[in-house]
Amino acid sequence: MKRETRIKLTTAVLARDKGFPQQTYPFYNGKGDVIVHTIIAPRDVMAYASSQSELQTWFREVHDIHINPQPSRETADHSNEITGYYMGEIWNTAGKLLNEGDDEFSTYEEALEAGLFFALKLI
Repeated sequence: MKRETRIKLTTAVLARDKGFPQQTYPFYNGKGDVIVHTIIAPRDVMAYASSQSELQTWFREVHDIHINPQPSRETADHSNEITGYYMGEIWNTAGKLLNEGDDEFSTYEEALEAGLFFALKLI
């Protein structure tokens, strides 16, 4: 099983400054309800290294911003092989396009990181 990719330090610091909850985790209480708990960071912690998935979910649930990297399939022989990824469109559910994101990256995670960082600058 692949571990979730952590956001980079520059993204983590900007996320903290934009209000992303630092180090949250869900747990079940005695009634079976899911409770989200936030840990207060010690003073020497610059920012928590949350996963890309956690930050992406926060954008969707709190800011109605959807970040969805897309595969690039441009090859010389016109095959359907994935050759990289681009940031993809960043939009909200009202249909407002916030970015077209055409830069190409080697991996999905690199494209997602770029999209997360870009979206943080929007809020």
